[in-house]
Amino acid sequence: MDLGGELAEIDVELFNRLLKTEVIKPNPNIETNHEKGYTLLDPQSTESYNNGMLFANYLIVLKQVLSKLN
Repeated sequence: MDLGGELAEIDVELFNRLLKTEVIKPNPNIETNHEKGYTLLDPQSTESYNNGMLFANYLIVLKQVLSKLN
């Protein structure tokens, strides 16, 4: 998938949730701008974000957590 060099920007709160649930792994190539409230993803995470895999994985984690609670 060619993104033309454009990296995805996501909200810091969303990034923190994805990081906390281990959907995104810590990576020094991911840059967070706390003042402006966004995170600039690396190329691999951008591809996963653009094709919906980050959200699919997040939903799987939520389903696992909810099944343990019920």
